[in-house]
Amino acid sequence: MSQLQEIIQESKLFYPISKHFGIVINKINSYSSIPIDAKKLEKALPNVVAIAVVTDDLVVSINFDFENYFFEKMKRRLFTTLIPAVTWIQEEVTNKDR
Repeated sequence: MSQLQEIIQESKLFYPISKHFGIVINKINSYSSIPIDAKKLEKALPNVVAIAVVTDDLVVSINFDFENYFFEKMKRRLFTTLIPAVTWIQEEVTNKDR
């Protein structure tokens, strides 16, 4: 099972389609993602409001900018520490639920 399939499967277990949520990706290790998966993620999980990516790695930051071109609906933002990322996700979900 791919990482994307795992994220989708687990998300559907915990968040019904009527419940908005966000994803925090803490990239401790640099690993590649498949940019085309962005469209698959947006289609499979339309209730995802935003994605926060946490990294202090310059290469991951550059990849983040590239990956943004493949997302149409989800907000994405880059952070260097976890707490501001979680706070931002909470704010985005709260704003969407209003």
